[in-house]
Amino acid sequence: MDIYTPFHFHPYSAFDVVVKNTHLGQDLIYLCINRETAKNSGFKILTKHPLTIQECRLYDYDEGFNLIDWDTMMEINRGDDYAKHVKMAECLTEKRVLIDAFTCMYVASEQVKEKVVGILRDNNVDFPPPHINVMHIWFMG
Repeated sequence: MDIYTPFHFHPYSAFDVVVKNTHLGQDLIYLCINRETAKNSGFKILTKHPLTIQECRLYDYDEGFNLIDWDTMMEINRGDDYAKHVKMAECLTEKRVLIDAFTCMYVASEQVKEKVVGILRDNNVDFPPPHINVMHIWFMG
């Protein structure tokens, strides 16, 4: 699985919490891709955390998407092991993801947003896409 870039469906997965706590105080960014783009680009889906699946199987996009327990994925404040594993479902690609594939980005503050805008402009990325949203709550550990 190390050759894949993961995109999670949920911003509060156990993985995300560990990353946020490990890198507390650092500028983190959520890079978001449209589901249709992922599907059309041949992304694969892992329906739960790989350590909880007896046979770790990557599904083609449509099949994997339909196998995800979306009711559990969308529940708020559910902390049991099953919910944690469902929220670790991933959309995976082994391809390089170019900047114009990103629909939007989420950052923790206006200051981080300005840094990202500067980096994108310095690298000749045309605007408006990707749109940069400030979502402080997503970055709390």
